Amino acid sequence: MDNDSERKQWKDELDRSRIAVCLVGGARRFELTGPSIMEKTLEVYPNSDLFLHSPLDSKAYKLSLLNAAPRIAAVRIFRPQPIPETESHVRVLTAANSPNGIQGLLQYFNLVEGCLTMIRAYQKQNNFTYDWIVRTRVDGYWSAPLAPENFIPGHYLVPLGSSYGGLNDRLGLGDYNTSVVALSRLSMIPQLDSAGRYRLLNSESAFKAQLTVQQIPYLTTRLPFCVVTDRQYEFPPEPIYGVPVAALSSQGSLSGAKCRACTPVCTGSCVEPVMNGLDKDRGWMDWDRSTLELCDAHHEWESGWEKIFDDVAGEKHAKARRRIEGLKLDECVREFDEMMNKTAQWEAPPGSLEFIAHPKFNTWRPSNSLPLLVKLRLVRALYLLNVKLARSWVASIDSLEALDVERVEFCALKYLTLECVTVEEWSASEETFPMLEKLVIKDCEYLEEIPHIFADIPTLQLIEVVDCKKSAVGVSAMNIKKEIEDTTGCDILQVRISTDC
Repeated sequence: MDNDSERKQWKDELDRSRIAVCLVGGARRFELTGPSIMEKTLEVYPNSDLFLHSPLDSKAYKLSLLNAAPRIAAVRIFRPQPIPETESHVRVLTAANSPNGIQGLLQYFNLVEGCLTMIRAYQKQNNFTYDWIVRTRVDGYWSAPLAPENFIPGHYLVPLGSSYGGLNDRLGLGDYNTSVVALSRLSMIPQLDSAGRYRLLNSESAFKAQLTVQQIPYLTTRLPFCVVTDRQYEFPPEPIYGVPVAALSSQGSLSGAKCRACTPVCTGSCVEPVMNGLDKDRGWMDWDRSTLELCDAHHEWESGWEKIFDDVAGEKHAKARRRIEGLKLDECVREFDEMMNKTAQWEAPPGSLEFIAHPKFNTWRPSNSLPLLVKLRLVRALYLLNVKLARSWVASIDSLEALDVERVEFCALKYLTLECVTVEEWSASEETFPMLEKLVIKDCEYLEEIPHIFADIPTLQLIEVVDCKKSAVGVSAMNIKKEIEDTTGCDILQVRISTDC
């Protein structure tokens, strides 16, 4: 656009358009990225509708930040399940450089295409079609607004750089027709396979291939966001294939490059030799040595990163970060209730709200103490990870030494997971878990057996044992199943046993 008048005219046109903003991925650092996404995209285009497609995990409580979003059309929070790998998947995709192999690619593609499914359902319900779809990631930090000139009819726009031999797939923007093709990551694989010439593709090259096969014109441009990462990368980056990690304090557009809040170790004249040593065909980022700053990301985030982030992001976003860190259970539940009520379509696993609302309550690590017993009695989902319990499962609220759960009733608990919990004997009664539906025990190598009283819990539907040490826990689960069958004459308890670590 040549002048401010044309830009304003196009912005006014976009403000009258229907825009879907599709947000996908896990909420690992959403207290850092979420406020920027709302300010730089949703609030810039007030007629936009938010669609969230995110896996349920211990960080999902951070998604409560979206309660402040202007308009929420649909939310789907789900428990990830393995996706069957077909012959087409194996031929078209490669496991190379994917942390979780082909399965990891399929899960990511499912996240993206799942958002398209949500958009279509919402359109059908409300009898209209979106003009534009913006697809971005939950872990994207925006340093500047998404500009109107990035909306280009008939073309699909992606970030410049980080192309890995294809197209950067960390964000995409297009009109409805081009977006349908771009977001069909999973369902397009058989068509790529049938073409015969697409083999062993990574995510970026598969993305480029699907646009090419469907003859969708695409454009690349610099965009003001980066992907906040907890992964560790060598510094300096290895020649050719190393991965540079930008500091959040870098000026200019990072176009989806990996980033973190850090004290830069490489600025100015240091940047050029580092970046020139990388494979230019991969187009890591469109860099400028006067604006790009690099982190040493070979270790965890440095002590004091919070102040670094706050200085870069400003007080408004710093306040949001601090609020999430200090969130109380009742506040979080209230915000999720409000968010659910303002969302036109809400989908989440049964009984998951409490887990989403406060994993600091539902997930107990050694550095945390359990909340008050009165709260523990009301929780519906409890996940104990890396906890050491006394010989028989007796515990006080803080020290786990004085409360025998045989005398405690978890009256609302439906989902109980024990992972890497150190305990030998487990004492309980049928009154302990009167509403329990699912029990998961993973790698509890010292646990001798599941209490036989679980056979007397009428609501129990599933026991899942992931038992790396092949102990008798799985045997006790099958004994409980048999006892229920002998008592009731019905096969009502499902038992899953895996010896895979």
